[in-house]
Amino acid sequence: MLQIAYEQGTLEIVDIKNKQRTTVIEHIAGTGQSFSWSSDGAKLVYSVVPTNTHLPELWIMDAEGIEPPHLLLSSEMRGNYNFVTWLPNKENILFAFIPTGVDHFNRSVYQAVNINSGETKELFTNGRELDVSNEGHRITFNREFIDGKLDLSVWIATLD
Repeated sequence: MLQIAYEQGTLEIVDIKNKQRTTVIEHIAGTGQSFSWSSDGAKLVYSVVPTNTHLPELWIMDAEGIEPPHLLLSSEMRGNYNFVTWLPNKENILFAFIPTGVDHFNRSVYQAVNINSGETKELFTNGRELDVSNEGHRITFNREFIDGKLDLSVWIATLD
């Protein structure tokens, strides 16, 4: 069983059984936020907030670390990319942009990005957490407020 380890700017893959650590990338100049494997284990996507800009970035790389990671997406607003999740088609990644500041989850924007074109599509706003069904057609997420009123609820949405 493999696990992702991130500490002090170094991303590693750890084999839990034999405790072997393989460094995938070093010197990530920022705070690691969210990591996700593709369903076939061939690719890894991760988000960071670089210390020099404080603007979130979404990176993608092959799991072996042979090819250098490449920047998939970046933001011009402060915040972070979180709840990063691959869809089973291995071409799209779901994530949330959560802006910095007061009331940040109520201003979150959930999006999908195509790893080949970099094209993004806004799915919904005002959410917390994210889970994708095994076949990739449905997602669940939590909301705390609706129309400014406290309403703790779980939502289910169908992806087209």
